[in-house]
Amino acid sequence: SMTCATTDAIIYYTLDGTDPDETSTVFSTSFSVSTTTTVKARAYKSGMTESNIATNNYNFPSVIDVSTIADLRAQTVGSGDYYKLTGEAILTFQQSFRYQKYIQDATAGILIDDSPGAITTTYDIYDGITNIVGVLSEYGGMLQFVPNGDPGAPSSTANTITPEVVTLTQLTNNFEDYEAELVMVEDVVFADAGATFANGTEYVITDAGNVTYNFRTTFYSVDYIGTVIPTESQNIVILPNSRTDGEFITSRDIADFSALSTAARIVGSMQGWNTTDPDYVMTLNVNGLYELTQTLDAGDHLYKVIEGDDWTDPNYPGTDQVVALTATEDVTWKTNVDADLVTHMLPVVAGNFLEVLGGVNWDPTELIGEMSDDDGDDIFTLELVIPEGSYEGKVTLNQNWDQNTGGNVPFTTDGVNATVFTFDFPNNTTTISGPPPPSATITFVVDDSEGMNYNGFYLKGSWDEFGNYDPSWGDGAEHSAFFDDGTNGDETADDHIWTCQFDLTSDGGSNTWEWGVNDAEHNWVAGNWQFSVTDGTPQTLSWTVPASPYVIVNEIMYNSPGTDEEWVELYNDTDAAIDLEGWKILDDNANHTPIEITAGYSIPANGYFTIMIATDGFFPFTPDFDGTGNFALNNGGDVVRVYNSDGMLIDFVEYDDGGDWPSQPDGDGPSLSLITPDLDNSLGESWAASSHDGGSPAAYNFPIVVTAPNGGEIIELDSYFDITWTLTGWDGDIKIELIREGQNPELLVSGIPASDETYSWYVFESLEVANDYKILISGLEEDEPFDESDDFFSIMEHYDIPLLVLTEIMYNPPESGNDSLEFLEIYNNGEELVNLEGIYFSQGIEYVFPSVEILPDTFLLLAIDSLVMMETFNVEAFQWTAGALSNGGEAIEMKDMYDNVIDFVEYDDALPWDTLADGQGPSLTLCNPDADNNVAENWTHSVNFVAVNSVGDSIWATPGFGCQVSLFASFEADITFLSVGNGVMFTDLTVGDATEWTWTFEGGTPDTWSGQTPPEIIYNEVGLWDVTLFVSDGVNTDEVIIEEYIEVVEFTPPTNLQAVVGPYDDVQLTWNAPASNGFEDDFEAYDDFVIDFMPWTNLDVDGSTTYG
Repeated sequence: SMTCATTDAIIYYTLDGTDPDETSTVFSTSFSVSTTTTVKARAYKSGMTESNIATNNYNFPSVIDVSTIADLRAQTVGSGDYYKLTGEAILTFQQSFRYQKYIQDATAGILIDDSPGAITTTYDIYDGITNIVGVLSEYGGMLQFVPNGDPGAPSSTANTITPEVVTLTQLTNNFEDYEAELVMVEDVVFADAGATFANGTEYVITDAGNVTYNFRTTFYSVDYIGTVIPTESQNIVILPNSRTDGEFITSRDIADFSALSTAARIVGSMQGWNTTDPDYVMTLNVNGLYELTQTLDAGDHLYKVIEGDDWTDPNYPGTDQVVALTATEDVTWKTNVDADLVTHMLPVVAGNFLEVLGGVNWDPTELIGEMSDDDGDDIFTLELVIPEGSYEGKVTLNQNWDQNTGGNVPFTTDGVNATVFTFDFPNNTTTISGPPPPSATITFVVDDSEGMNYNGFYLKGSWDEFGNYDPSWGDGAEHSAFFDDGTNGDETADDHIWTCQFDLTSDGGSNTWEWGVNDAEHNWVAGNWQFSVTDGTPQTLSWTVPASPYVIVNEIMYNSPGTDEEWVELYNDTDAAIDLEGWKILDDNANHTPIEITAGYSIPANGYFTIMIATDGFFPFTPDFDGTGNFALNNGGDVVRVYNSDGMLIDFVEYDDGGDWPSQPDGDGPSLSLITPDLDNSLGESWAASSHDGGSPAAYNFPIVVTAPNGGEIIELDSYFDITWTLTGWDGDIKIELIREGQNPELLVSGIPASDETYSWYVFESLEVANDYKILISGLEEDEPFDESDDFFSIMEHYDIPLLVLTEIMYNPPESGNDSLEFLEIYNNGEELVNLEGIYFSQGIEYVFPSVEILPDTFLLLAIDSLVMMETFNVEAFQWTAGALSNGGEAIEMKDMYDNVIDFVEYDDALPWDTLADGQGPSLTLCNPDADNNVAENWTHSVNFVAVNSVGDSIWATPGFGCQVSLFASFEADITFLSVGNGVMFTDLTVGDATEWTWTFEGGTPDTWSGQTPPEIIYNEVGLWDVTLFVSDGVNTDEVIIEEYIEVVEFTPPTNLQAVVGPYDDVQLTWNAPASNGFEDDFEAYDDFVIDFMPWTNLDVDGSTTYG
């Protein structure tokens, strides 16, 4: 605060070091400063001289942000500056002594010395910690980070650290590079092996290079104090630390010690099959083989190789090998641990060339093929002059076939020059010299047509620039670019199928060749695909880029409002967690350093992983990984690329802030969010602005998605409509509102579970007819998810589907060539005038009616040719747009403008449909429009002669008027699918003045009936039953048989339905009856539902018996 002794004086002040005057800021209340500031003040009062200037300096230490521990270690010790470690550091060790903590990141480690206990949060080993602020100091040569406050909750947990493997020489020469960092030293031996670890004691260790170092028990509370010092060679995980008396290494706990596993040893009958015998441990020779020499007595000795100390470790060969000696002698074993091969004898070449040399073909004991190694490089050779011909050979070990040195190697000879066989045992390769082999043109194909993520590839492979086999892959050179321009073997340009060709020298199949691909920026993508070049035959080798990425870019915040806090969210679209170590994130600039995810990070099954790309220091949540410092995303559009640890491009999103891409994520608050993970995220239409500002990191982007009505629907007043939605990754209660632009929402329901995913909405007649409605579904709280219809739907007046019936079909008039007299007859079977506008045919023919009216009890014609209809029948007809009626039968479907089915008939030209309508002259006619016109027996051929066509054929039809038959038998049943023991009511639909009716009910009771209206017919047997109706008017007769009309099934009633009830409880007993032809049929199959309650007794509270 500031005061002046002069009453009513006004104090003016400055904060920039300038002298204040009456134009400066007036002091009225206290204020704060947070950076180094000079405050000057002066008082003024009218009629008096101004006061002297009062000055006070407020000094704050600077806080310098550093993103890595390597940057922190590079700062000046004792400068007085504070440093803020903005990147995440992983806790590797902590002890109560001075509250010390060892932390490290991917760049270095450092000791936190916190004697005052400024850090109050309790952390677990391998927790991540960010934003530690403190000063640097040094004690006894050890750099220390002294914190001045608590950084808060862990930024991550359960991380994984893989210690870097170093040698004692590296520690001696570059101690500062490893100080406080978790590292591993392999194959060390303690000089005091067998003694007991004690606190504060130095122990000399020696590694395989015979370098010594001091191991010190610096950490007092560790669990190996008091345990026996290991007697075997150890791999030890240690923390390098220094004191005034030197530099040391210290392990954190007993788990940091692990016994060294034996690389290879011989185990056999000569040493009692002892798997831990130190005398039979093999050593690595200068050629890369493990080798052992021992003196054995005469006799047969069996052996195997074990890569370790126990039979559970890898061991081979599968068959015991035999050393057969007639006298005591030295035996030398050599082992290739990479190929699982061992020999104690010279290799022998077997093959189909030995017989021509006087030996036995393919005999591994045939010593004509014995090889030698005169220079001791473990590369064995054999020279033979072999008669001219083509042969195959293969190297064998220990004169048997127990081990595999590779495939048969074909070769040719000229009978003059020596053939040289070479076996490179360290590399397990066999070569055989001969005349120059042919070359083959190999076409390499990379198919990226599904994902289309890559913009080019380069070919790599195991050959040199001349096309000869080269296991070094031509020293890693790229052999050729791939092409997608119709050249170099590419069949179709720009189809994302990339091709190139190369001529390779045939080796007769002796080598396993490999190939692979780099991307257009020369980064390895995938490969090591194997093939062989046995002769000059051209080959095509293909690789298809995986079509479905395991991990996808699911959300992008590229331009948050205010400070730019950028992040990307990945989604794992699989049912298993995926390790992200070595995965990389990159923008569109290949010159940028990719964000590489370090060890210890994974993305859970069907889960999320957030990566911080850039921050101004106000990041709104704790991301899964801090990737800041490499690049920032462009607000006007950029690329997000995701590579797996093998360098394969897993996903590629090139977003924009306009066009097909939503623009709201460009600074308005929402993130750019993929609507659902199964959409193509390369398309702008698959993305939307997030429902809430700030996006939905590590959560489903749109938990609630309205599916109906979702735009375009037409819903009637005074009807029910099922509002539906999908729910993912969230649960709670919701409300549903009807919304219109510029009007208050109308609540339809509130408090129903979101998990219902459906709500039956009764559309009240009081609603206004309009076409700008949407449904809004939201959680009950403000921050809970919501979604609305994608587009508007309409509410219209209540509407009844018109009773229009197809009553006549001329599908095959008696004409040759194209039918010109095809027509359909439509009858208005209702009581209201119908305007046909918008009614259309969805099957059979193509036609949409204009505005035309049809009166009740009248007909309308539709024809393939309206002029021919007028010429032939003298009737007017509408001419359909396209299509024709099939002579073999087809479906005809008529729908209204709302896609309701008005009528459907699927006619045929075979029985039970009347076949006389198939090209004989008559049309197919429905005499009773009340009958089901999709039942064949309700149709007949027309008997009304109406015309003769242009070639003299007679035509029978009734185009535009009713059926002319005198008598036509027809009926219908109230149900056709029922259970045993239930009944059916039949209704006579006969056309004409029948006076006699005779019914036959196969399988029914009664099985016959005379009269127009039979009683209920009971069916007591399972089966498909015919029904026959014979009618007569005294002059004419007719009969109709509907085969297999009634289906009777056995529905076993439920028994023992139980419920636990209390007094006055409502009880619901549920039975899921068998389903068959549909909902209505199922219910109609049961005439009665009867529940029988079994009697039970119980003692009431007063001891009396209660019956139920």
